[in-house]
Amino acid sequence: MDPSIEQAKLPVMADVSSIPKGYLVTQIAAGTLQDREGAAMAALQGGRTDDSALSRDLVHHSVSAPAARVFRLLFMHPGPDAPTAAVAVMAGLSVSEAHGTLASLSRAHVVEPVPDSRERWRMPDLVRAQAQRLSDEHAAADGREQAMDRLLCYYQATTEAADGWLRGLPPIPVEQNFTDRDGALAWLDAERDSLIAAARMAFGAGRDQAAKSLPLLMSYYLNFRRLFAELLAVATVGLDAARRLGDRAAEGESLNNRGAALIGLKRYDEALAVYEDAAALFRELGDRRAEGETLNNRGAALIGLRRYDEALAVYEDAVALFRELRDPHEEGASLNNVGIILHALRQNDEARAACQKAVAIFRDTGDRHGLAMALGNLGNVSRSLGHAVEAAEIYQEAADIFRVTGDHSREIAALESVIAVRAVL
Repeated sequence: MDPSIEQAKLPVMADVSSIPKGYLVTQIAAGTLQDREGAAMAALQGGRTDDSALSRDLVHHSVSAPAARVFRLLFMHPGPDAPTAAVAVMAGLSVSEAHGTLASLSRAHVVEPVPDSRERWRMPDLVRAQAQRLSDEHAAADGREQAMDRLLCYYQATTEAADGWLRGLPPIPVEQNFTDRDGALAWLDAERDSLIAAARMAFGAGRDQAAKSLPLLMSYYLNFRRLFAELLAVATVGLDAARRLGDRAAEGESLNNRGAALIGLKRYDEALAVYEDAAALFRELGDRRAEGETLNNRGAALIGLRRYDEALAVYEDAVALFRELRDPHEEGASLNNVGIILHALRQNDEARAACQKAVAIFRDTGDRHGLAMALGNLGNVSRSLGHAVEAAEIYQEAADIFRVTGDHSREIAALESVIAVRAVL
């Protein structure tokens, strides 16, 4: 090695304070430092041409100590990007403080705002490897384990609140402060990948309560969005966590969610076996309501297998059970299922009566999404009976509700039915 090269470059390693903040980080992130000084870098790093070891240290020296801690904690966030609110929770800062710190890290080119997104941040790929080493080295001083616990609590509380808005339940006050269903749905859409990753992170870190709860809280949303592969993955995490905890009730709920995902994926035989396990578990626990819900789910698997007579018997059992338990919501859902089966069996007059009862129950309970589903099935029966004008009106009402509730795939299907019926009038 040329001694003059070594002597010229050593001061850069020894004193980065004389270099403007962010400059070397910018050069490293742009991939130009090694290009311009490849020979010297190879000499300084024992003949290696990668500059990762050097760049890690330079990155860390270019920001303030509090900002460096946020940078290290940000690596722990499990998603592809992180919202300012989550970073604030991890770091124990206010949202405004977290925003200012992330903005300073962005100016140093070690984080970047996500394009076309409000208040979301990510690390460039080149920087992530650097952040992992620094995060591991400073884990205890940074309180990384406590930051993980805060993040998981934040995600559980906020997901529960968003889930409540989707289901039409009384609002739960949280820091995110949802004001309507659309806001809750938008938050779940934005955080979906992070929530799934958070459940996996929780299970891997032995935080089984969070690993159990997050999948249960996400299940309605994932089913609503018809994201069945994601539902299957996260339900499996929740099931494993529930079993590790010995939480039998949560195990049964997780089995039901796993079955719903399998039905969505048209894996009906597997779904049926899962539901039979869940029903046996709930019978053992004496939880009749949960057993009734599993009956409805089991019927859906039987429909997929075209075992209609068996499905009808299961749904009628569910109607009787929920009527006995005075649970109108589940009774309505079960009646709607009875109507679907009777229609498939071409018993249209009986199907119409069952669907009308379900529609009346959902109107009384205020379940708009359940009402739209029942209306869609009632429209199908009316159409089969030759009541085209009535069917078109019913489909239109269903489409209007689906639009309001954000279920756009079913809205489109209902509108297509309106068009098809009116075309033959």
